[in-house]
Amino acid sequence: MKHLRQAFGVNVWTHGNEFYEACLKWHLSLPLKPEEVHQKGIDEVHRISSEIQKIFKRLNLTGTTKEVFDLIKNDPKFLLNSTDAILEEYKDIIFKRIQPNLPKLFKNLPNLPLEVRPSLTDGPGGTYQQVSPDGSRPGIFYANLFHPDESPTFNFVDLALHEALPGHHLQLSYQGVANIPLFRTTGVDWTYMVPTAFPSYTAYIEGWALYAESLGEEMGVFKNDYE
Repeated sequence: MKHLRQAFGVNVWTHGNEFYEACLKWHLSLPLKPEEVHQKGIDEVHRISSEIQKIFKRLNLTGTTKEVFDLIKNDPKFLLNSTDAILEEYKDIIFKRIQPNLPKLFKNLPNLPLEVRPSLTDGPGGTYQQVSPDGSRPGIFYANLFHPDESPTFNFVDLALHEALPGHHLQLSYQGVANIPLFRTTGVDWTYMVPTAFPSYTAYIEGWALYAESLGEEMGVFKNDYE
């Protein structure tokens, strides 16, 4: 179609590279070039792949990262036989394995309510909705139950750490009870993204949640190398 862009990416726009750099500066607060960020991503993939291979070696698994994951994600021992069982597994991970260990690393825990519910629509493995400003709605971790045969349990702990505790729920709970203006305590709904509102700082929001995953090691949450 002649009126559509002929290539992917904003760099094909007029001044597209400048736009990309402006976006990076907004999210990172650093004057990095797109090429630098891309190279950083490549370096991280290599670093993480190397760490994964060390775990595979301990488990006596051989093959590329993709080959091994394709093998174990279909292993029946990592699949639960009902959606109720998946919900209960998430609740056990969050409220019995993670939450009791939070005082080891955090002070003045807000302890705002958190619930685990089935996701209403298909999508990512799990998502989080913040506690409402008036407290009428708890924080909610939504677990995707649409594809139980594609939901290996070794993914559950990381996802719970990322979305719930000490990830987005704890992150936004501290923000929600802080003595700061109301508009700063509540996450902006994605409906109101640019140009009608400033975007959120993804590097901070997702950066914290990714860091929260690593805290599972310090808290002793992971039961085995598969997790």
